[in-house]
Amino acid sequence: TPDILRRLIKLLEEKGKVFINAEGEVDSEFEKYVIRIKPNKMHSVMAAANLFIGDSQSMSTEAGLLGTPFIRFNDFVGKINVLNDIENIYKLGFGVKTDDIDRLFKLVEEIINTNNIKDIYKIRAQKLFDDKLDVTDFWIWLIENYPNSINILKKDPDYQLRFS
Repeated sequence: TPDILRRLIKLLEEKGKVFINAEGEVDSEFEKYVIRIKPNKMHSVMAAANLFIGDSQSMSTEAGLLGTPFIRFNDFVGKINVLNDIENIYKLGFGVKTDDIDRLFKLVEEIINTNNIKDIYKIRAQKLFDDKLDVTDFWIWLIENYPNSINILKKDPDYQLRFS
């Protein structure tokens, strides 16, 4: 809502610049915060940011993977497994339901008042990557060693874990 957005901007402006990226119309009151960039530059902006707040599942995920803490403010919280992992296991961001405005502001204050926030979240993001398979390496091995690679995987399905 405009009231929530006003409060967020006031709080965030104390610590840095505020940018709004929106698919639809933005109230003229907030027009000065709108960032006009090409879509292919959005990840560079998110990677440099100290905090991402939005309602988008995909942009929240992307922010977290880039090492930028996120607050996902929508009512899908708890319903999307990949985000549950990113939020609850790797602590890369927070899901907040729209009826929990107090929690939203508490988290914003906590994040913006944490020293070295980017360092903390980059380490957390690296932990996530370290825990996952390197799909590129796996596919290269699979193709270069085909058909033997298929036989290896049939005999030992855990062989794929060597690519993490």
